Amino acid sequence: MINNDFISVNLLLSDILVQCNDEQLRRGLTKGFYTSMIQSALEELAFTTFFEKITVDLPLDKTNLQLEMPENLFNIRELYLWNGNCCTPQSSVPVHWKRLFNNMPGGTSYTSKIHENTTDDPMYGTFYNGFPSTVRFANIQNGIIMFSSSCAGYDNVRIVGNGTAGAIGDEPVIPRFFRQAIIDFCCEKFYRIIMAREKGFVSMWQIYDNRLKDSWFEAERRVKNLNTWQRDELHEHLSKKW
Repeated sequence: MINNDFISVNLLLSDILVQCNDEQLRRGLTKGFYTSMIQSALEELAFTTFFEKITVDLPLDKTNLQLEMPENLFNIRELYLWNGNCCTPQSSVPVHWKRLFNNMPGGTSYTSKIHENTTDDPMYGTFYNGFPSTVRFANIQNGIIMFSSSCAGYDNVRIVGNGTAGAIGDEPVIPRFFRQAIIDFCCEKFYRIIMAREKGFVSMWQIYDNRLKDSWFEAERRVKNLNTWQRDELHEHLSKKW
């Protein structure tokens, strides 16, 4: 991906408004509505294709060892800890995922099927034998990342995950290969609304409903077919927002 592989909201709007026959915004739908639909389409594509990979650095609260999931980030891929200035890690250590780990409502005590105190359990105790107490681990529940007490010696957290293509109301960064899928998504939503008001638009809705199925599939295919260089360029460009 290179910089000119991205398109603006206004460019998409110019296509969408023409295809919806609403260039003058006289259908009772505002420009904000269309912009919101573009954002919704991009968000759905983010959930479907995982096209956006972002990195977020945050301070770790050593008191309760919990951290709210950053806004517009889902599907954590990697977690790291380090000491020193935030956003400039000189060295880091990985945090491992621990199944059923729960330190709610915070602190050094936690529950888990595999635990230091279950070494005598006939079902799970044998799994803990030899498990180093210094291993750093975490889990997520209800949007809260919960860290083990072994993480308390670190100042900062780096979260690498997939993004939802920006906050609602932000100017989205739109990869060019999503162009047709986003146009069809917005037009399908437009004609669905108009169809509810005037039955004569059922055929137009059906046209864009069918077109959306094809263009959405093509958008997913294009993301999957990006080579490693293109993926890295895309992730690097999108991560600049953070």
